[in-house]
Amino acid sequence: MQLFTPKARRLIDGAVAQLTDDHLRTHWTAWVAAHPEIRTSQSNQHDVGDLPRNAAAVALAALENVASDLKHKLCTEELSEDDYSDIENSLAYIGTVENVLLGAMEAERPRLVA
Repeated sequence: MQLFTPKARRLIDGAVAQLTDDHLRTHWTAWVAAHPEIRTSQSNQHDVGDLPRNAAAVALAALENVASDLKHKLCTEELSEDDYSDIENSLAYIGTVENVLLGAMEAERPRLVA
């Protein structure tokens, strides 16, 4: 089962909450309701097999929206070096979480064995 850190769960939850389509949000929120567990310092489970493809896809789309907004902010606003660095760090973290979600989607894909 996929165990997200509290920070990753908050990031995804916040991104999904910004989606305007209730039906899409339901895929993620239903999975969260059924899997409230989060990763702690005592747990080191990284298996992504239990996250349904549709929930991962919704989370990915939501994170891509957040990343797009941050990239737009980098290009259009005058930012201090600290703010610029904070946004770059946020984008890097979003990319890491997106990679975990992509791994979950890959784990659900049927494999052909020759």
